[in-house]
Amino acid sequence: MKIYKKNFIAFLFYIIFCLFLVYSFVDYRKKNILIVENNNEEVSNFYYDVVNMKRNEIGILNDDNKKVITYSTNLSAKSEILKLIENANNDSYKKFEGEYRKEIEKILRESKALFMGDSNVKHFEYYDILDKDLYFANEGKNIFEQAKLIENINSNVENVIFFNGYNLDKYNSSEEYIEAYLNIIDKLKNKLPNCNIYICSLLPATYDKIKEDFLSPLPHNIYRGKEFDMAIENYQFENATYIDTKWIVRDTWHKGDGVHMTKEFYE
Repeated sequence: MKIYKKNFIAFLFYIIFCLFLVYSFVDYRKKNILIVENNNEEVSNFYYDVVNMKRNEIGILNDDNKKVITYSTNLSAKSEILKLIENANNDSYKKFEGEYRKEIEKILRESKALFMGDSNVKHFEYYDILDKDLYFANEGKNIFEQAKLIENINSNVENVIFFNGYNLDKYNSSEEYIEAYLNIIDKLKNKLPNCNIYICSLLPATYDKIKEDFLSPLPHNIYRGKEFDMAIENYQFENATYIDTKWIVRDTWHKGDGVHMTKEFYE
């Protein structure tokens, strides 16, 4: 009986200790999220302000879809982008159908382009944006897992555009995120030595989603999205080109889950 009592007390203390650790961890994260909320400099580490970009985005439309904010030092690129933005002001992005869609698909096919990625790419199918021969979606799979499926790509492809989202659970650091891309780039170049490779930026999640993930005892690394994105933006890939797509986002274009985008974004 004494042994049983001792074991029970030891077990009870173990449970209390575990609960204390969980409480301390959650309390630590709550204190840190308060710092994030009250310090603009800290906020920039966790949250993309899609209206007031601080980095080198080419252009953003304000909520009224009229005023343009520009940051790029590449004047020729800026000029072309501003033309697109001007068209967007006229709601042309809502007319991605008919002859316009056929023209876009013709351009992609002539350049032998293929979009690759997770649910971000799967949304081409959900919204019926592009024909299925123009994308290869690996929903729910991280980049390491996607690399295993490279052999399924048509050998005629000459341009591959990676468009990935928040399947970030497996990466403990931004270095591991870069390593995942280096791995898939290597496999892709082994299969298609002459293909051009492009990596689209991680799109901003909503602040509420980032905050929720930051406070979670088992986060999915959504709150580290900006850290990972800045890592691939600043890394000098030998065989790939980073493309900033964050500036396209409007804060009203997030779906209810806080990480995926509505049809308007894709159009």
